This record gives sequence, structure tokens and C-alpha cells, in this order.
Amino acid sequence: MHDSTLDRTTNTRGRLRNFNYNQLANVSAGYSRRFGNQFSNERIPTLREALVQAKGRAKVEIEIKESGLADAVVALVKELNMENDVIIISFTFSELQRVKQISNIPIKYLVSIFWGSSTLRRVQSIGGEYFGPRGVVSTSRIREARVMGIEIISYTIDSERDIRRAIQNGQKGIATNYPRRAYRIRQELQGKSVTTTEDILPVIDELDTDEVIVYPNPTINSFQIKTNSISGNVKIVNTLGQIVANFGNIENVSNYNFTIPSLQSGRYTVIIETETSIEKLPLLIK
Repeated sequence: MHDSTLDRTTNTRGRLRNFNYNQLANVSAGYSRRFGNQFSNERIPTLREALVQAKGRAKVEIEIKESGLADAVVALVKELNMENDVIIISFTFSELQRVKQISNIPIKYLVSIFWGSSTLRRVQSIGGEYFGPRGVVSTSRIREARVMGIEIISYTIDSERDIRRAIQNGQKGIATNYPRRAYRIRQELQGKSVTTTEDILPVIDELDTDEVIVYPNPTINSFQIKTNSISGNVKIVNTLGQIVANFGNIENVSNYNFTIPSLQSGRYTVIIETETSIEKLPLLIK
């Protein structure tokens, strides 16, 4: 869990600390406010379950949000032989200090707005590898940290302007809600071609219309698209960015009846790509 309450991402309300494990194991954690019923069978994983799923597939940052957990977290990481796959992060410096006392697992110290050279020296004093401030960091601060053996991975960098600045300034990395956007910008700055479609999570204010396509509607088992594009390549993606239906190039999009294969109910995005533009339209499957 990221939040201190269950309200935002589960079908239950209340403070996390007021539930025991058996109660949490029965909570639906499908984040229905964003994904509808698409992931209603998802449950809150234990740290062990999450690490087992990630092992060999992804690097993991484990954030310690409460005091007194460092020993148990380190013991689990060691048991799973994932010391090289994990960074332990926290706003609580004493937890990170304890991690370095009992392990060689990399750590990242998180801070909010106010920090300076003394904060970097504090991270250096425990052999810390990473520092996680809020927002884009200046080149001079990045150089200062690097001299101390510390790399900057800041949070939460979402706008194209800030992602570009963070990369150009030389940060080691960023935390972002838009990894495809960050990937595209990094590829462009490196002079490489981009083959991925970015920014397709169905956040309505980032789409090209307020009109939501509902499928199927009460009278017909297909839908039409109101679009500015006369023709284009039409596909449907889920909230993870995976293509779930590809119609290929449609010559007259607005007059085409789209019938899609059986899909779970939830929110999707219709993408229309032409040679000069990309349109994104929200699709709700009942």
C-alpha cells in the first residue's frame, strides 16, 4: 500500500493500521475509481508476494513508511537473495541508517522541499547511494552529490518540460506517473527513434474529448467514433498500455462500425494514429 488509508485504491474505507492481515487479504485492491471492474479480483500483496513476482523481472524500491521495520525488511530481501535487485527508501533517516548497519542493500533518503549540502553529507555519512528530493535538481547540486558518491533520483516528475530538464541536468533517474512519456523524451534526447505509444492511461483531462464511448450500448453491439481524423490506424489499449484490439488502417473512421472481441468491463482508450497526429478517446466497456 502507498496510502495510509484504504479509501483511494480499494473497495474498503478506513485507516490501514486498523486492519489485520486476514481482513486485508479479503479486500479488493483493483482501484475501481480508475480501472472499473477490470482488476476487481486483485488483492493486496504481502511484501514477500510482491518481491517474488518482481524477482528476475524488475528492480524494486521498497519504501519504509513506519519506524521499526528495517530489520524485518532486510531479512526478507536477504532470504530471497534480492540484495542487488532492491533499493530501500524512506523519509525516516533512522530506518535507512539501520539498513546500512546490517546490510549492503542500497538506500535512498527521501526529503520534501528544504535540503542542502548538510543533508547530502548526512546521506554520505551512512554510505547512502541515492538521494530522493522533490522536483528537478540543478546541475550544480547533482555534481555536488556525485562528488560525495551519491546519485539523485527525484520525485514526482510528470510534465514534459520537467522530465526533459531532469535528464539534461544529469539526474540518475526520476519517479514519474508517465514512464512512456519519460522513455520517449529520453530516446529523443539520445537521438533514437521511438516506437512506443505514450501517455495512454485514460485520465479524461488528458484525452482529446470529454465524450466517453460506451460499448455495447443498449441498441447495438458496436460503436462509431466521432473524430477529427478521416482515416488512420485504430487500436484499443487497456490501462496498462497493452493493445487489446487492433483494427489496422480504417479509411473512413467516422462511418465505420467497430465490433470488438470479448473484453473485461472497465476503462480503455481508443487511439487513432495518422501520419501527423494521434487522437485518444475514452472507451467504457460495461
